Amino acid sequence: MGVNYWELINVFIAVVLLIAIFCNKGNVTMLLALLVYGTLHFSFAVPLVFAGHTKQLAALHLEGSGWLARVSALSLLTCVFYTLSRRAYSGYLSCGADGRKIAHYILITMLVVFSGYLFNLRVDHSLQLKNVVSIEAMLFLLLIGTFAEKSVHDYRQTNIYRWGVAGLIIMSVMVCIVIFEVFFKRSWAVTPESSGDMVYRGSATLFNPNLLGFWGSLVYLACIYALHEFKQNRKLILTGMVLVSFLIYFSGSRGSLLFLLTVLLLSAMMGMMAKGSFRWVSLLIMPITMVSIYCIVSWLIIPFVPNTEGWQEILFLGERFAQTPIYIINYSLLLIDVSFSVPSVPNEISVAIEGRFSGLSADAGWLVLYFDIGWLGLAAIVSLCLMAFWRGVVCYLATRSAFSIFALSALCFCLLHGLVMRYQIFPVWEFIAVIMTPCVLFWAGLNPAQCHPRQGGMPIRNPSEQ
Repeated sequence: MGVNYWELINVFIAVVLLIAIFCNKGNVTMLLALLVYGTLHFSFAVPLVFAGHTKQLAALHLEGSGWLARVSALSLLTCVFYTLSRRAYSGYLSCGADGRKIAHYILITMLVVFSGYLFNLRVDHSLQLKNVVSIEAMLFLLLIGTFAEKSVHDYRQTNIYRWGVAGLIIMSVMVCIVIFEVFFKRSWAVTPESSGDMVYRGSATLFNPNLLGFWGSLVYLACIYALHEFKQNRKLILTGMVLVSFLIYFSGSRGSLLFLLTVLLLSAMMGMMAKGSFRWVSLLIMPITMVSIYCIVSWLIIPFVPNTEGWQEILFLGERFAQTPIYIINYSLLLIDVSFSVPSVPNEISVAIEGRFSGLSADAGWLVLYFDIGWLGLAAIVSLCLMAFWRGVVCYLATRSAFSIFALSALCFCLLHGLVMRYQIFPVWEFIAVIMTPCVLFWAGLNPAQCHPRQGGMPIRNPSEQ
């Protein structure tokens, strides 16, 4: 593989983040650095987008990133994993029996996953090994990230304003990129519709529209929690939510939007039961922003410009979002073979749904897990998820706090998204580990017996006190 000198961007980003880690030395800082690097890992492809080199972009999707990008990613990951591992070991030694049970459960899950891989080993299939290594890395990062911290309060004490400003700058640049991709038809992700129209979807710095939608959904959920926790930075967080809504719209990721809306509805229901500790009105920012984009382009721009090319591509993304629920309902009715007449479903909808579950090249993360680690490994992962879900429900009922709602919502979104996206690709597994680490830490350190549900508090006790 040749050297792509644009990947020097990755080296620069990794060096800057390593300096930030060295200066701060905080565990939360390291996790946030991983989140930022995962967001910008594919930024070396952005110059190719602006130059219109779509063939090179398509080749990159087949070949993957070059050695410069891989070395920079490996260097940052190694530094974070090593430092967190040392601190997690000290945290493990000082924690009580309950904390050690969680650590043992995750370690046993990792062992069973590896055993499942050995039982289902496919000779000369390097992708299977990469997939299993990614899942093991996700579980290990979740483990060391949890035990390196003492309580969720460490996340509260992080300089949210500094990281928030950095996030706004990154998201603003990403918004400019996706608008350019769609408006000027420079996106590599172009798919034909049965109507004859071509769909142009933005990827920004994440190199894939569906990955952008997944990332944007996780960030949006985190912003909802931050809006309740960091009230002094409310304007900053609201701006971030609007920018993320722009990114989800221009990504055209219908699966991410569908799952996000489902989880937002769940959050709203839990928020109403929380009796004032959760402002569920904030959940409307994303739908209102996306509808506003469509209406502004349709009513205030297109009628007054001589050339509507480019603007129509933006409208088409909104129309696809609006039509998706109808197509899914019709597709479901066709599957169960109802007696009454059902409108036909466009071929691209059938391909988009069925293609995610077809063979070894399937996109569904749960199905890929089954192919790689068999029923044994899959059962271990499912068992771990069920334990986390049960703990999330118990903690929500005990506290009714904003964080308990966010933690359970984030878990549900990650589980649902495994139906349409692989957990095994980088940086998906990294994003999941980073976003779920404070959730597991919250569930592990919470003592429901000491909580007062109607007060909406979030009492945490140090693992060493368990």
